[in-house]
Parts: sequence; structure tokens; C-alpha cells
Amino acid sequence: MASAFASSIVADREANGGRASSNAVGYAINDATSDADLRSRLSRMFTVRPTLFYATVELRTSTVGPAAARFGGYFIVSNRSSTDRTAFLTWENIGVE
Repeated sequence: MASAFASSIVADREANGGRASSNAVGYAINDATSDADLRSRLSRMFTVRPTLFYATVELRTSTVGPAAARFGGYFIVSNRSSTDRTAFLTWENIGVE
């Protein structure tokens, strides 16, 4: 099943100049399995155009040595325009190791 899913995504990307079409995931899921429940679960797990990302930011006191602090958070990147601004949805101190 995984091989059929991946092959379908790769074929779609090759047919569309290296970028998957908006229907690529749906077609790949249908190509990979006939089980309706599994198709429904898979369609909620995969996306062609992700918008939710996680960033880790390290605070350093110099260019060498370990980080003094580390923070992380989720943010949304819009597909609308490259000039749109975004804000972090979460922000937390994730500590240093």
C-alpha cells in the first residue's frame, strides 16, 4: 500500500512540473487502498500544501558553544501571498540539553 501511495504522488509531481497537484493526495489514497475507512483516515493525515509549521529558535551568547536557551512554537504560513505576516500560535521554552 505504501509503495502505491508513494508512486502515485511521485507520478503526479512529475506530471505537474515537480509540484504535486491539489488532488494528488486523494488520487494516491484511492490508488493505494479500496478500504473506505482507511481512505478516510489517510485523507485526514496527509496534505499537499502544508500550512502549519514548527520552528525552534536558539539563543546564543557567542558563535561557538552551546545554546543559552531554546524556544519553539507552531505558526501558520499562508498560501495567499509571500508578503502576508504570521504570528506564532504557541511559544514555549523547550530548554537546552
